Amino acid sequence: LDDACLESRDAAGDHLLEVIQGRTGDTIVPYQERGEAFDHTFTSGLFSCLLAFGANPNRITDDGIDFSPMHLFTQLRSSYKINAARQLVAAGADLDFLCGPKDEYCAGRTPLAFAFFCMPFDAVHERMIL
Repeated sequence: LDDACLESRDAAGDHLLEVIQGRTGDTIVPYQERGEAFDHTFTSGLFSCLLAFGANPNRITDDGIDFSPMHLFTQLRSSYKINAARQLVAAGADLDFLCGPKDEYCAGRTPLAFAFFCMPFDAVHERMIL
């Protein structure tokens, strides 16, 4: 974590998205492989630290699909995603945020709708709706 990540809420929010996406520079880790990297980030306290600093929990990806952190969590294979999602909600994450129009399959979907319609169903998704 460098000082640039803490210059503003949006900068911290950008770093939060990078952490969830497993992004390093211009490289984004495929969603199937992000869980282990996020597990380390969550257990190290970096995720909580960014939110405590005031990272924008509704910062969107800059790819035109406009994923929010909550949308990205539906793709994450991590045993910590439920606790992390709860922290995002407590920090003010918008559960009704809609994906942008670039991807016609996901366009206009909330994080919950995205989880059901765009990703394979598993036990973690089941826990998300309980």
